[in-house]
Amino acid sequence: MHPVTIGYLWNDEVTAYILERFRRIFITARPMHLQKAYESAVVSRIQKPEVWPRLSQDSKSFYVRLSQRHISDRGRRPSSVQRDVSRHLADLGEAHRNSFRWGPLYIDIGLEQLEVDERRRCLMVDSPSSFFFSSDQYLPYKRLQHSLLTSLGWDVRRVRWDEWLELPDAQRKREFLQQLLSGSRPIAEELKDRPAVPVSELQDKLRRFKSWKLELEAAERQTEKIDFEI
Repeated sequence: MHPVTIGYLWNDEVTAYILERFRRIFITARPMHLQKAYESAVVSRIQKPEVWPRLSQDSKSFYVRLSQRHISDRGRRPSSVQRDVSRHLADLGEAHRNSFRWGPLYIDIGLEQLEVDERRRCLMVDSPSSFFFSSDQYLPYKRLQHSLLTSLGWDVRRVRWDEWLELPDAQRKREFLQQLLSGSRPIAEELKDRPAVPVSELQDKLRRFKSWKLELEAAERQTEKIDFEI
């Protein structure tokens, strides 16, 4: 069971069968499997509303209990790019929280201030692994994650690695974030790709990004060393 196949591959009949079947074999599942089952159930409720009425009452009760259950998880550490974004948000005075789980989904940066319509805001930091290999086109899971969060009431803003790379200094980064956070996004907004850039240009950006990331991580280690010595 995987949320991407539930959201993009299986039809309603197969989805209902898989959800019913998992309830009968969940005793053999590890925490990672329970987490995917929880996320798959949320996907089916939002993306395929016709599936839920097909489930038996026992299955419905099972997934409700699963959503209330503590599922052990190692958590996620913020990436160096995410920490860089977080530092500049702090410079702007934006109260926020890094890398936390909300229901079955992980959020990179959650902002404390609500929108005018009381929607919560978050920033998702898109590293090269958010896209197809040697491409700037989003992976299906990222599209699904964006769709789920916006459908569940989040105002999602995205910081792409290729955009962040082109910002030369702290002032430009803060201006970029201020512009990114201004206004509001439509409810249930879809994540759309931009026109694909040539592979050679993208590979050049990736090389520059790797060098920049190594320099950023080296600077972070040096800062940690100074703090420890103090």
